[in-house]
Order: sequence, then structure tokens, then C-alpha cells
Amino acid sequence: MKSGQTTSPAPTIHDMTSHSVPQPVDRVLELERELQTPACRADEARLRELLAPDFLEIGASGRRWDLDSTLAMLRDESIESDSAVINLSGLTARILAPGVIQVFRESDRTG
Repeated sequence: MKSGQTTSPAPTIHDMTSHSVPQPVDRVLELERELQTPACRADEARLRELLAPDFLEIGASGRRWDLDSTLAMLRDESIESDSAVINLSGLTARILAPGVIQVFRESDRTG
């Protein structure tokens, strides 16, 4: 950064949804909601479409979930579970860089 230049903060979900034209963050949040549905979680082909090969999630416990471990966990979940509903709250996102959006959420499983 050159002397005298200032940086502006990364756009927030509020910044991105205040326009009438759908924004990339809106689409990412829509897809995040889809990922939490029982139908999507049981569809490995769809999950592979939605999750990047280098997918990484850090769970509430601090455990790191890569694509393979996530798919294995969801495979077991669809066999063992009665497809409990996952309720999302606090779903927000921010743009970190062009083409990179970070999603934040809390979830609660009922059923």
C-alpha cells in the first residue's frame, strides 16, 4: 500500500444485499441454505457440485472437515438419521477477495 492510501473494510452481507440486483453473496447464502437440507446432504453428486475439491470447514469443536471427511460423515448421517431438519441462524457472509466469500452461521438440528 502506498503512503497516504487507506483501505476500506471488506463488504458485509448488508452492503451486498442493499442493491436490487442479486449479488454473489446472496447466491452463496442461498446455496448454504440448500447444503443444510436433508435432500442435499444425502445427494453426494450434488454435494460434489457445491463443495470445492479443497473444501475446508472448521466445526464448533475446532475439528477440521475436508471434502472427503465431510462426504463420509454425510454418507453415515443419511444412513443412520431420520433426516432431521437443520435450522440456521445468524447466516451472514463477507467477501474476502474476488471470488472468495466467507460464510458464518450457527445451526441447530431438530427432529
